[in-house]
Amino acid sequence: MYGEEPIILDLKEAERKEAGQYNLGEEWRDLAKEEIMIAKNAAEALGAYCTSDSSFPRVTFLGTSSATPSKYRNVSGYLFETSSSSAFLVDVGEATYGQLRVLLDDATCDELMLNLHAIFITHAHQDHMNGLYTVIEKRRDAFKMRGLPYRRLVLVCNKNVMKPLRTYTHCFEDLERYVEVVDLATSSGGPSHQPPERKNSPPSSPKKVKFDHNHAPSPTTVELLPKIPSEYSDGQTWGLEGVKAVQVHHTRMANGFVFRTLCGKKVVFSGDTKPCDLLVEHGMDADLLIHEATFEDGHEQDAFRKKHSTMGQAVEIAEKMRAKHCILTHFSARYPKVPPLPSYLDDKKIGLAMDGLRVGFDRLSLVPLMTPIYRHVYRDELFECELKKCQKDLKKNRQEI
Repeated sequence: MYGEEPIILDLKEAERKEAGQYNLGEEWRDLAKEEIMIAKNAAEALGAYCTSDSSFPRVTFLGTSSATPSKYRNVSGYLFETSSSSAFLVDVGEATYGQLRVLLDDATCDELMLNLHAIFITHAHQDHMNGLYTVIEKRRDAFKMRGLPYRRLVLVCNKNVMKPLRTYTHCFEDLERYVEVVDLATSSGGPSHQPPERKNSPPSSPKKVKFDHNHAPSPTTVELLPKIPSEYSDGQTWGLEGVKAVQVHHTRMANGFVFRTLCGKKVVFSGDTKPCDLLVEHGMDADLLIHEATFEDGHEQDAFRKKHSTMGQAVEIAEKMRAKHCILTHFSARYPKVPPLPSYLDDKKIGLAMDGLRVGFDRLSLVPLMTPIYRHVYRDELFECELKKCQKDLKKNRQEI
């Protein structure tokens, strides 16, 4: 183990000696500047055709790591905005609210909490839901600080998400009363008839949602808006024509989500999944596909065993779906800063998500232009990724011999 680091350093030095240069810092910086100028010029050219309304829908990546966070990537969380007054969260990994505070000032963050209509959780793994409690609390506080009557937060999830929420309620504070649950397993919402509430106060009694454990197996797709009580969902206010949950290949009750906005855009979140033809079918001709790419190419067996996708498999799904834009996310924590960046990402104009990436529809074409910049900025990390891959291939070849 102690011998690996000197080998890496020696190979880096050998590469530089072979190039006849011992200090490549200036050269790399110049190359990075060139790529940045290309992206900047494209952004300026694009800006001439954009209006303030064309930036919506807008997606903000609050966490792009799988399973565990690193110093540079938080676990899964995505902010999806259909307008300046309508927002949704898709998955809420731990520190999701903290990521919002990093990106937004206090007043903007409070305003966002007021405009947050619903949270869609793809499945019950902790890296996709542990930030739920803080978001509920902060949203409640935002209504209280403004002196506004509280409006329940719609929580779209399966019954396994509710188990830890009930545990939290039992041990710390009753948060169930602040949410209106739509159970994906039965595709039916909780009770829609509630006793009158006093102005400026939260619900007067805990919100109890009954899950039908004897219900038939969950359907492969569910249209969600009709399942949400009308007092909490308004397609016009939400900016949505429809939302569909699509069962994917991960846990038994894992789902992806297909959003259709009133402005005619289709946005697909894969959640965690192996390549899924059902998602392709219902996401066909998507304007934006956000797909997990947990493993690098060459780890197909690991991806199959753990029910995830490789980068190449995610790109193949985007092509089958005929998605106009695709951004990859949910990278293994073995790549704390950046995953390997194969050349086909440039050829196919596939984008790569970083924490804090905030992109409107009028800027989606710029995201793939960031990949060459990443190659320069993270050249050492990418070199080590390639070295580890070569070492693994060498070990495999020796075993076969």
